[in-house]
Amino acid sequence: MNKIEYANEVAQELKEQFPGRNIKVKEIEKSGTTLTGIMIETPEMNLEGAAGISPNFYIDTYFDRGLDPVDAAEKIADHVNELLKTGPGIDIGITKIPDLKNFEAIRDKVFPVLVSTANPEYLKDKAYRPFEDLAITYKIVLSPESSIRITTAMLEAMKITEEALYKAAVENLAKEPVRPKSMAETLSEMIGEAVAKEAGLVQEPDDHMPYVLSNNIKIHGASELLNTKVLDDFAAEHGWKNVVILPSSIHEVLLMKDEGNYDALLDMVRDVNRTQVAPEDRLSDNVYLYDSESGRLQALFDEHGDRAADHSEQDEPEPDR
Repeated sequence: MNKIEYANEVAQELKEQFPGRNIKVKEIEKSGTTLTGIMIETPEMNLEGAAGISPNFYIDTYFDRGLDPVDAAEKIADHVNELLKTGPGIDIGITKIPDLKNFEAIRDKVFPVLVSTANPEYLKDKAYRPFEDLAITYKIVLSPESSIRITTAMLEAMKITEEALYKAAVENLAKEPVRPKSMAETLSEMIGEAVAKEAGLVQEPDDHMPYVLSNNIKIHGASELLNTKVLDDFAAEHGWKNVVILPSSIHEVLLMKDEGNYDALLDMVRDVNRTQVAPEDRLSDNVYLYDSESGRLQALFDEHGDRAADHSEQDEPEPDR
């Protein structure tokens, strides 16, 4: 039995214990890291109208330990029942759920999540702000295995503004040590350095090769685009003014030298999105440019696939150095 089959069995057991609830299994696999989660809607949570909070329970540890799916479901069910009975402030395994109405209790746990705007229904109840053609949403990270998305009702319950939420999220993002990695380093992490070398996949990085940018757990790592220090340091290291950014998925992006071939890159992004990226993991059908001098990131194309008005065809790529 593989992990996703195991998760489906756990979810089925939970559906029998919690009939009528929306229970979903989702597997995320990026850059060598796989986490399999079970989401259980808990609309009863009394957060001054903040209905529909859905904790995620990752079953990777249970699977690795060989725990029977029935027993794993029982453990999760105990956590859910305690959550429903007690509300915020209880323990889920080793994870403490803070008082979700107290912003100070969750300030250092708030992180941004960059998502597509292609599904406005998803954003309908979320706290978010537009970012070029994307949206910045927010999550409370309880542990590497669990998080809670922040809704507008939760924001109202906290009695804070979205601006305060954004400031805290970006500050927390900047505290994490992150650096872009070459494709060779990324492949070596995924399949092992010896295997990568034997297969001839390890090459010395050069200015024409893409670099992978994500966070340390490889989940929602595209949000590192909001970490301007990482982008500035990367540009300075390579001696580039501009950095071209390809939205690989919501979990990672690719950084490249600006060589002006934007239309070809747009075609590549769209093709990869259609053939290799799960719909729920797609970030956008666009190409982005970061100007390290101005600190501005912009989308290069509009919703029709035409070049954005403030980035004309006359712009010249950077010369080779």
